[in-house]
Amino acid sequence: YNVSWSPDGSELLCNRTNRRQNVMEFTACNPETGKCRVVVREEWLPSWTENSPAMRFLKDGKRFIWASERTGWRNFYLYNLNGKLLATLTNHPFEVVANIVRVDEEAGTLYYMARSGDNHMKLQLHRVGLDGKGDSRLTDPAFNHTVDIAPDGKHFIDIAQTHDSPPATRLLDAEGRVVEELAKSDATKFDQLGLKRDELIKYKAADGATDLYGLLHFPSNFDPNKKYPLLVSFYPGPATNGARETFTLPNSITEYGFLVATLDSRAPGGRGKRFLDAIYMNLGVVEMDDQAAGVKSLWSRPYVDKN
Repeated sequence: YNVSWSPDGSELLCNRTNRRQNVMEFTACNPETGKCRVVVREEWLPSWTENSPAMRFLKDGKRFIWASERTGWRNFYLYNLNGKLLATLTNHPFEVVANIVRVDEEAGTLYYMARSGDNHMKLQLHRVGLDGKGDSRLTDPAFNHTVDIAPDGKHFIDIAQTHDSPPATRLLDAEGRVVEELAKSDATKFDQLGLKRDELIKYKAADGATDLYGLLHFPSNFDPNKKYPLLVSFYPGPATNGARETFTLPNSITEYGFLVATLDSRAPGGRGKRFLDAIYMNLGVVEMDDQAAGVKSLWSRPYVDKN
């Protein structure tokens, strides 16, 4: 995986895995002899390793930022091509997002997104030194954030939203202080049409212990005294989510008289590597059991037609 030349062109770089994919080695190979040396080795015996983890070279072409799930949570590390760990950039008991937002080498800082609040679905902007010190969160954990940092790093645009709060756009300074409100969603027409905001639901997985989440969509003429059949939109597979904290219009199929649910299984993204281990070599089994558990959790609602 990820076959490329080293920045100075002296070696061929690639990721290689065993057949079970629970060991992955980032290797550097001599293009004349074919001899390869291991730069970084990742191992996760309970299930699989990421075969193409995020990485970014710094300007010197020798140091690089590396994403690893070795603790059970994705974090960032700083290595050189000799395989030396120079710094643990983050060491969180929650996930960082693989896509690096910005590296400011002059200031010696890394900007990245992480699931650092009490809700793993709400992404937050963080800044940390390239020595792993001074980590700080720059956004409000009450919301899910999408950011765009200015070229000079002194400001950033922040789009904040939740599943039931439409997006608002603000200009913030480098410390996360609001400078200006730029745009706010106008939900007037949404409300005039009688459209219903999705409900975030929580239920137990098929194991009876694990909390899972989903979104329930309602028709605009919803009447709690009537009964509605339930449709479930579902895709089984690693790191797929049925619930999210982005503002979502109700599924249009609800207008035909249905409730529509999108439900998590024990395979969602953002909840750590150990969470995903439940589906290893059980793909499509654990997820279906959890979907059934999510459906059954709605049976106590009088307006859900469980038949």
